[in-house]
Amino acid sequence: MATSNMFCNYITFICVRIPDMHKPNFDFHINEENIHMDLAILPSQIFEAGEMVADTRRTLDEYKRRLELEEAQADGRVRFDPGGFHIAKITESAIAAAIEQIPEIQVLKQQIIEAKHANDIAYATTNALETKRKSLESLVQLQNISYFASRNS
Repeated sequence: MATSNMFCNYITFICVRIPDMHKPNFDFHINEENIHMDLAILPSQIFEAGEMVADTRRTLDEYKRRLELEEAQADGRVRFDPGGFHIAKITESAIAAAIEQIPEIQVLKQQIIEAKHANDIAYATTNALETKRKSLESLVQLQNISYFASRNS
């Protein structure tokens, strides 16, 4: 019973942490009228996105570690009581199939998928901000060229 209660607390923890992680709130559009404002806030946005990558990666690693632990514990339970898992003949494939059917294992695998998705979005965010940075640099260069061209004519 204690394991079940601990498992429910763990699932609640996961459901609370994951949704917040993969919803970046960044503006990737460039306001050509206020390039200086975009340039001013971009470094902090890039840092925040980098933190998001690190946080989501840490969470993904935590879930993978928990899955490994849960699978190892489940392996021991299945080998100790194969009849309790409806295994007539103990084989590695039968043990693996029984472990795969354990609800805690299924939930953990789904949470790993969600954490991986959050991490992928965090990486996409950093890539989009880096593209914005390069675009802003190009616009500044074009404005400088236009400025000096108008002064020379």
